[in-house]
Amino acid sequence: MTVLTNSFEGGTNGAALTPLVSGNTGGASGNFFDAITATAASGAVDVFDNTHVAHGTMACKIATGINSVQSLNRWSTSIGAVPQVWFRTYLYFTAIPSALFRFIGFANSSGSNTCATVAISPTGKVEFFNATGSAVITTANAIPLNAWFRVEGLLIGSATVGQMQLKTFTTAMDGQVPDEMLTSTAVQNTFGPPGLYSFGQVSNQANVAPFWMDDIGLSTTGYLGPYGTPTNTTGSGFISFMA
Repeated sequence: MTVLTNSFEGGTNGAALTPLVSGNTGGASGNFFDAITATAASGAVDVFDNTHVAHGTMACKIATGINSVQSLNRWSTSIGAVPQVWFRTYLYFTAIPSALFRFIGFANSSGSNTCATVAISPTGKVEFFNATGSAVITTANAIPLNAWFRVEGLLIGSATVGQMQLKTFTTAMDGQVPDEMLTSTAVQNTFGPPGLYSFGQVSNQANVAPFWMDDIGLSTTGYLGPYGTPTNTTGSGFISFMA
């Protein structure tokens, strides 16, 4: 059983995030990140920020400038490659992205192949993409603006029998019952077991307006649920086809 979470509570307002046990993302925040991709000289922003917070006093602010870059926080060796993984993030947007915006990315351990990504479309819908970049799941409802909401999901990695599930909590960010829960068929191409798990601006993109994320997490055993509740270690709410 592996559960990784990060609340960003251990950071200092305005400080850039730094990875590993020697960095500033562990401690009171939770599990430190194994890698961070955000080059300030290229206009990328990945900092602790108290402007908007889901819980506590701190969140993570992400943005990019005129250069097409990434700005992300990543777990890898902390969890390793697993056949299925559950994820959670809280998000706060002040505007709908003008272009497809990928905020969670899964790749194989070497980073040579994408397994899946989760994104927000220019119409504000949350979408789950497979390894070939095709949208497999699209929500009916758009995300709220100037309000926190929660996204949870499941990815099963396989080139032939992959599967995805997505839950959105847009009415009540800490709700137990999702506003939408969508499940794909079990024949998706998600390449294989993911080994890199990225949160933030996970594809190269310029002029990403600031947004905030908080209380992110991964689990190998079941849905994490809202912040502050016990992790679901049975995976209830989804029946895996895997043995």
